[in-house]
Amino acid sequence: MTLSELNQFIITAESRIIEFLCTAKVTGIQQDEGWCYIGCSGCSKKLVREISSFTCLSCNETNAVAALRYRVALCVSTTPILHLS
Repeated sequence: MTLSELNQFIITAESRIIEFLCTAKVTGIQQDEGWCYIGCSGCSKKLVREISSFTCLSCNETNAVAALRYRVALCVSTTPILHLS
């Protein structure tokens, strides 16, 4: 099963807990995406900067506590070896 097929399965299937193993090869690092962002200390989603505060759209918090979060955006190539259990 490919990641595209897994994504379609997640969208259309009845909600349930599943475990899966995916084999992928890192083919590059997207350096233009940035290495860090200001995230919500509650949910880690990216915050929106206001004039004198930060807003978390996910938590609906207008005075969210900010935390510096790090990330790496990767380009991957998948093989069709995916096992659901």
